[in-house]
Formats: sequence, C-alpha cells, structure tokens
Amino acid sequence: MRLSTRLILAFAVVALLPAGLLGWITLLRVQRSFAEIFDRRLAEAERVVVSALDQARSEIVQATETLAGKSAPLRQLRDRLAAGTPPDPASLRPLASQLRVGLDADILELLDASGRILSSAHLPASVGDSEPAWAALARSAPRTVLLRQMRVRVGDGIDTRWAWVCARPLLEPGGRTVAVLVVGRSLDADWARRLAELSGTAVTLRGPDDQVYASGRPPSAPEATPDPSSLLQRRIDLGEGAHLLLGVSTAPLADTRRRILMSVGGAATLGVLAALLLGVLIARRITDPVAALAAAADRVAQGAVGTEVDLAGPAEIGRLIHAFNRMSRELKESQRRIAAAERVAAWQEIARRLAHEIKNPLTPIATAIETLSRARARRHPAFDEIFEESTTAILEEVEALKRLVTEFSSFARLPAPSLLPTPVEELIEQARALFPEAPAGIRIETAVAEGLPAVLADRAQMQQVLLNLVTNAIQALEASQRGGCIRLSAEQSGTWVQLCVEDDGPGIEASQLAEVFTPYFTTKAEGTGLGLAISHRIVTEHGGRIEVESRPGRTRFVVFLRRAAAGEEAEPPLGGSAD
Repeated sequence: MRLSTRLILAFAVVALLPAGLLGWITLLRVQRSFAEIFDRRLAEAERVVVSALDQARSEIVQATETLAGKSAPLRQLRDRLAAGTPPDPASLRPLASQLRVGLDADILELLDASGRILSSAHLPASVGDSEPAWAALARSAPRTVLLRQMRVRVGDGIDTRWAWVCARPLLEPGGRTVAVLVVGRSLDADWARRLAELSGTAVTLRGPDDQVYASGRPPSAPEATPDPSSLLQRRIDLGEGAHLLLGVSTAPLADTRRRILMSVGGAATLGVLAALLLGVLIARRITDPVAALAAAADRVAQGAVGTEVDLAGPAEIGRLIHAFNRMSRELKESQRRIAAAERVAAWQEIARRLAHEIKNPLTPIATAIETLSRARARRHPAFDEIFEESTTAILEEVEALKRLVTEFSSFARLPAPSLLPTPVEELIEQARALFPEAPAGIRIETAVAEGLPAVLADRAQMQQVLLNLVTNAIQALEASQRGGCIRLSAEQSGTWVQLCVEDDGPGIEASQLAEVFTPYFTTKAEGTGLGLAISHRIVTEHGGRIEVESRPGRTRFVVFLRRAAAGEEAEPPLGGSAD
C-alpha cells in the first residue's frame, strides 16, 4: 500500500473512531435491552404453551372416560363382545365416526381385545388391520395420553401427523378386556395456530428427523414465512423425539439497529470526507517524491541501473533523492567494471578448459599413429587390422574435436537477445511440443498459473534454454533407469515471473551444484558441458537469473525473467502476425 494511501486512511480512521465508538456502545445497550425483553416474552410464552398442552391432554383423558362410561352404543358393543356375539362388521364401520360427533377430537378408533380395528373415524380404510400395540398400551397405561404418529385421511389422500392419543380398555363385568377405545387430537396446523394466538409467538412442530409437521403464527405476524435466522427460539420437548419451537422475531431489533447505523453512518461520512480532503493535501506534498523514489528503486531492481529521479522535495527527502541518484550512478559504473572483469575471468577459464578438452583427444590420436608407425616398421602380419583400428580411433577423436569446436563456436557467437513481450503460456507450450513422445517410463507435465503477465524475452533463445533443461532432465531420469516425471511450470514471484523445470531423478551432488553453469563442466560420459553454460548466459543477457536446487529424488531449475511493461503488446506466436 502506498504511503499516501496509508496517510489518507489514517486521517479517515481518526475521523471514524469517535462515531464508531459511540455507535458501538449504543448498539450494545439496545441489544442488551431487547435481549431481556425477548427472554421475558419467550419465558411467558413457554409457560402458556406448557399449560395449554397439559390442558389438552387432560381434555383427551376426560373425553375418553366420558365416551367410555356414557355412550350407549359402546355399552352395547361391550356387552355383545363379552357375550361372544359380536355385531356385523359392516354395522360397526360407521360407529367411530358417529361417536366422534360433538367431541373435540379427530382421532377415534375401536379395536377388539386382540388389537384388530373394528371401526376408525380418522382412517376408515384401516378397518380389519391389526394394531396389537394399542391393546397392549390400553392394558399397561390406561388413561395415559401419549404422543404418537398417526395416519389420517385428508381429502382423498392420507397424511402422517403427530397426535396426543389415549387408549382406554372396555372391560366386561369380570374385568376382562373385550375392546379398546382410542381417542386423540392431531397436532395439525389449526392446533399450531391456536397455540400461536395464545402465546403470541411463532409455533413450529418438528419431528425427530427435524421435519416440520405443523406451524402457526400469531395474528400480528406478517403473512410471509419468517427467516429462521431472524427468530429467537425456545424448545419444548414433547417426547418420541418430537419438539415445539417457540420463536420471537428480532425484526424490531434489526430495525432499531438499522436506524442507529444510518445515523452513525451519516456523521461518520461527513467526518471522513473532511479527513480525506485534509489527508490528500498533506499526502501529496509528502508522498509524491517518495513514490518517485520507490518507482526508480523498482526499475533498478529490475536491472535498469543508472536510473535517476528528477524531482525536488522537502529538505530531508531532497537529500534522499540526491543520495539515491549518486548511488544509482555508482552502481552502474560498478556493474560495468564487474561485468568486464567477469568476462576476462570467464574467457580465461574457457581457454583453460578448452585446452584441456582439446588435449584429451590428442593423446589417443598420437598413440594410434605411433602404433601404426611401429607396425609398419616391423612389417607386422596383422598390419591391415591394426591400420583399420587405429584410423577408426583417430577419426572418432577428430569427430569429438569437431563437436567441441562447433559447441564452442555456438557459445562464442551467441547473438544479443531481441527482447519482446512474450506470453509465458506459449513458452511453456512450445517447449512441451518439442517432446511430443517422451521416452518410455518418463512423463512430462505442465502447469501455468492463471493471469501471468507477459515477460521480456527472445522467444528463440528462451526455447533453447528450456530445451537444454528438459533434455538434461530426461538424460538424468534415463541414467537412473527407473523413469519418473518432469514438470514444466510458471508462476509469478514478486516483480518476476519464474519458469521451472523439475524432475524426480537422482539429483546433483551438493559439491557439484556451484559448477553446473561453468563451461565444459559435465558429469555425463558424453557431452561438452556447454548446455547449461549457454542457458546461463542467455538468461543473464535477458536481465534475469537462473538458479538450481537439488537433493536426492528432486532437481529444480528456476529461470527468473522480467515482466513486460504495462501497455506493451506481446510478441505474436511464431507463424502468426500482430493485428
């Protein structure tokens, strides 16, 4: 973040702090007050709902006892069942519906002692079905109201609802159960609405699977279904995993909070605008010279040594600009001297190594010639065979000298790079295309980060660098005789873009890492040792750098390249044209 931005933000924060603190304290007090109000409302609603539930269970027991004791049809049914002369099943079907008339209950069934349904008001189709659980319940817990899931006919369909249910045995004079009366009340939407009116809260009935079975809202609530996140809720367990949720809307709290925030926001906006105006005036005087220095330092870090700042500033900043300009000039001169010294040292080392490499083939050539001379002088009977072997050895060494001279010529005549903005994805894709079929047991993978900027590069020379690195990786994996994977990747690293070639070969010994870019250094039986030296020179002349990391099972070469300046057009792909 720029210094000017930090200064402006500092002024804005100073203006915001008083308004923000006041708003925060006010919100805390309002929220605490509303929390107390909501807690009292939920506690009262819970008391009302629990009382209503107790009353509903008591009414079901009372209705069951009244029906069992005073209903003439039930007494007749009990007597006939006790006498062993049950009535015709067809005449029993409508009995449950007739008995339900006038009762505040929508669940009513009659069963025989074995649990077979004789008549059902809420599900006529169940007549004849066996429900031994009701008979067992009537014997073990008579006159007890329990919560059960019941199937109820609704229109032309069948719905599953929770219900308060009481099972009461009908006994003959000897005390034997001859029938069972089941009376209950569905916990449906009407029941939930009545509870909501009584409690003044939203009421939701959920099962053990958290499914909503019934819900109701108080008359004062809006028609739209409230968002559960805007409700403060209290839970009442009903048994069998079912429970009620009583909810109080927090909309009043949200509305009050919104009004407070609007007031605080208006005051804060005025303060921030004044602070921003003052911050801009002060920041421009302080930060413009600092920004110019930072930009110049970035250019120097990217290789543009000698960059100077042509800008005046306050006394201290003016001295800083003068010191920077002097440092930049001295750095440029030092770089020139270091480069010249490095070139001399490099050529001296190259000359030494070249002399060594040339001397290696001369020894077998001289040996072969001496062998020929002695064989001829002695008129050796196998002279022709000796002649063939010696000339073959001489030709092989001459070919090695020719390859050495060719590689050296390429290294010495490497042209200056023509740097153009080049898309990184194309460099990676074209390098991968140079190896359409990897050797057996070797995979070549690519990974390019999205949104990478173009780099300043000579496309042909950078392809030579990637070709050398991938070829070395392939040779390392082949030498290990176990194959492996080569990964070409690209990503951004600060002000640089880095291209990576990584393999999981045997690695490079730590003692050799410092020499891998030295001309004529190689650990392979064949090769001149100039591939990595050429790559190092190309990358250096691009204004970048190349690094190597290695350990057993992993070797990674990283090429750092400069990003292209904003607004520059990228070099078109080979064979294409710029529009």
